[in-house]
Amino acid sequence: MRSSRSAQFWLVALLLLSGAIAGGALFAKYKLEGLRGRILQTAEARTGTDIRVASIAAFGLRGLRADGVELSRRMDDGTDVNLKVPLAYIYVDLTELLYGEVAIDRIQIEGAEVTIRRAPAADARRMPAFDRLRAPLPRFAFRVMGSDCRVRIENAVGSAPIEIGSIAFDVAKLPESDALSGTIEAHYGGDPDKRISATARYVSLDDFEARADCNNITADDVNVFLPASKHFVLGGVATPSIRIEGKADGTLAMSLSAPVNGLLVRDQPEFLKPLTGTIDARATYDPRAELLTIGLSQAVTESLSGTISGSIQFAQTSPAFDLKLVSAQLPLDDIASFALQNRVDEYGELSYALSPDAEVALHLTGSAESPLFHVSAAMSGGEVSFKPKDARFPEGSLKLGRVDASWRSDTKHSTGSLAVLGGDIRKPDLGLEATNVTATVSLEGRRIQVASLNATAREQPIVANGWYDLESKTGEASVAGVLAGIGDTKLAQSIRNAELAGSATVKASGRLENGVYAFEGDIDASQTQIGYRWYFLKPPGIGASAHITGAFTPKKSAKIEVAGAVAGSDLKAVTNLAYSAKSKKWQLKTAQAEVPKLDVVSVGKCLPLPYVITGGTGTAGRYEWTRVDGKSDQQWSATLSLAVDEIAVRAEGANAAIVCHDVTLTGDMVEGEKPVTNLKLHAKRAVTPPLRGDKWFVPLERDFKKYPPTDRYYSYELSADALDVPPWTGTDFKGHAYQTEKENGLDRYSAKVGDGTIEGSYVSNRAENSYTTRAKWTNVPAAYFMKHLSQPDIFFGNMNGEVTYTQDRDDPRSLVGSGRFDMADGQFSADYLIGLFERQLEGDVTALPPSLKFSKLNSTIEFERDVIRTPEIHLESDAMKLDADGEFVIDGDMDYTIKVAVSPEAAERIPLLNENFNVQGHRLAQEDIDLAFNLTGPTLKPVSTVSETPPVRVTLVSGALETAREALQVIDAPRKILFDLLKIGGGIVGAKKQPQSGNKN
Repeated sequence: MRSSRSAQFWLVALLLLSGAIAGGALFAKYKLEGLRGRILQTAEARTGTDIRVASIAAFGLRGLRADGVELSRRMDDGTDVNLKVPLAYIYVDLTELLYGEVAIDRIQIEGAEVTIRRAPAADARRMPAFDRLRAPLPRFAFRVMGSDCRVRIENAVGSAPIEIGSIAFDVAKLPESDALSGTIEAHYGGDPDKRISATARYVSLDDFEARADCNNITADDVNVFLPASKHFVLGGVATPSIRIEGKADGTLAMSLSAPVNGLLVRDQPEFLKPLTGTIDARATYDPRAELLTIGLSQAVTESLSGTISGSIQFAQTSPAFDLKLVSAQLPLDDIASFALQNRVDEYGELSYALSPDAEVALHLTGSAESPLFHVSAAMSGGEVSFKPKDARFPEGSLKLGRVDASWRSDTKHSTGSLAVLGGDIRKPDLGLEATNVTATVSLEGRRIQVASLNATAREQPIVANGWYDLESKTGEASVAGVLAGIGDTKLAQSIRNAELAGSATVKASGRLENGVYAFEGDIDASQTQIGYRWYFLKPPGIGASAHITGAFTPKKSAKIEVAGAVAGSDLKAVTNLAYSAKSKKWQLKTAQAEVPKLDVVSVGKCLPLPYVITGGTGTAGRYEWTRVDGKSDQQWSATLSLAVDEIAVRAEGANAAIVCHDVTLTGDMVEGEKPVTNLKLHAKRAVTPPLRGDKWFVPLERDFKKYPPTDRYYSYELSADALDVPPWTGTDFKGHAYQTEKENGLDRYSAKVGDGTIEGSYVSNRAENSYTTRAKWTNVPAAYFMKHLSQPDIFFGNMNGEVTYTQDRDDPRSLVGSGRFDMADGQFSADYLIGLFERQLEGDVTALPPSLKFSKLNSTIEFERDVIRTPEIHLESDAMKLDADGEFVIDGDMDYTIKVAVSPEAAERIPLLNENFNVQGHRLAQEDIDLAFNLTGPTLKPVSTVSETPPVRVTLVSGALETAREALQVIDAPRKILFDLLKIGGGIVGAKKQPQSGNKN
């Protein structure tokens, strides 16, 4: 019974509870329906616009569901704001609702989209006017959450939009709290890599705090907030962290920490590369003045690191800047990279150490539309060094003094100055070094000025000045000083075929304009030793000076002109060069040299030859050189000419010199497959040392390893109006000499000697060290031959003949050759015979006949080593005939057979013949008396014997044959007969045969 009553109780209680719940639900439903209306009314009242809702209804007892909520409004500046909320849930507190109170627990929005469409001409570049947002927060607690929302601002900068997507937020006001707090996560521009994460606490504009972190913010993203007709930020990526606080005075305190990479802004100094580093900034924004003031800020980058201060004014159409970055770091790497076209690494390694008080100020003024950068730098000193990678550039280190510099972006105008207090510059590959370098370097705009550059090179001073304009690419420079120890420099040692030593004084200047380098200068090389190959050496002390002008275009062409004096000789020269892109070298194209005046004596002192050269003056000297293009067998050609009034060349150890008067030299040269040099030398008169007994030439000393002989053919056309070659004197000399690697010589020569001519050739074979000579003469006075052979004047008359012989210079006994000569109507020398027969004459000079003439004399000769053969010697006169043949050995014995035919008239006057022979019988028979002699024994002291007498039928007067032979065979008989032949009145030719009359028999 009790259990039945208990069950009934609980059943009644359940019914009552169900009724209460049902009533409460109906009541809650009623309240929610009322809430829907109040929410719409409140929202419309606060926004001042109509709100369109597709549907709004309670869902269960949890709250309201709104679908298709839309809001549109045009702001005072013409901006249209559209809000679309596809779905929103308004959750209420059920407990409060049962008590009859409506309390919103939270609002959840999904897929909301806000579109702000600015008018194209609206002034929206200004910061928001926060005064409009000073409405107080509701006093009740609430929470608004959203996901997958999006905000889009059209025409944010021009026609460029701003879009923030994937927005998820959670904003709440807690009970008993005056603050609104929340978090936001979003993607800027809909890019997942540009994530925005923010937290905020807000009570009022005077009391709020917000923090935001952003990833990968680019230049385009920043330019939205710095509007201008041209982008202000040109490049870079930043990852900023931002903190904003509202202050009681109505200002906003802001802080920023942003790593940046490659930050580049418009009109940034050209010598600064894009900045990479971090920026930490503290700033205050005054909404009323629309002024952002920056303080306690710092930037640390690769180029500049220092403090940032200043302000940004947003009251104008375009933000106005007044910012300054002060750095203790000079961006020398950037400056050098800019100056060297961003190729510092290609040139070498630049290192520096600056004084700790260095300061660089980067000042930004103007607006985002027209920014203006002004850079100023100062430091008390430092050290800079450069080590090149390319040997073409010098290395060195400099000590710097005070440095000041400034630059403006509007004019691109730079100014600056620095003092170089010391240091050195080196060119190791050339052996050049300048020490104690001091200078003042200034910069004005694009013009760099180097003034009063002083240095020491090999203990000698050097002074230089110059300037260069970076914009017009023009410049000038000048240098003056003494170059000492030239021979020790690798530059001098690198000049092909040249040797330099000593010192030279140089004063030069140059100019660069329109890509062309023009230069001129004066050089005094009087104390310089200048050598070229093995045949030119100007010693110190001989004057050498020149004024040099020229111009060249890099990798194109060059022209150099020289006007000067060397060794007392005037010189003018012009050279033209062209750059070969194929070989990457300069090539000489043409060269011209003129010598209006040449001092032979001074030039002779510059020829390191074993000769003494003296003389007068050379004039009209000219040399022209031309490179030959388009011919495979030729490389270049040249011509030369010179006139000399007198020149004398004497070999060392010689008594006499080769002297030429009124000389003209012309020639041409060709270099190629067959190199040739052709020279023509003419003298009005030339005198040489004797052919025998003096030196003409001596061997030339040269380093054949360094200067080996070249396979060039040298041709010399020689001529002289008058030529004296003692003992020879001739006129109209003509000859052709030549020289090759294997041989040299005169392949032809000719001259007039007396009434005749002489011609021949001479060939020297270097490989075999031998020579071959040939000579032929016609009607040449015999006196020249006698003197040439160092013999007395045996006879007089004109001679014809020829000779050819070959000899090895290493073996004087290797002589091989042959020759012949003949004379007609000659005459023996009485003086010679007096000396020869002085003992027989016994002082009676009158015993000799007055005339010693002969009608014919001829001979042939052969040479073979040390044997001289004369197969034929023939002497003929009206009184006698002489024939001989034989040979002799130099420094040895001789063997000669001499046959003499004496006319009866002459025999009568010879006692030995007249006493022993039937002279009358020979006269009646009209026959000469024939005798034969043998000369044998030592060449210098031969023994003579009679080898043959006339026939018996005409010889003996009585039977005295044996007696005659005995008498004629005595040692002195042949000489007595010859002497008597000379003593007879007619001499050799004087005792003519008497005319015959009557019967010859």
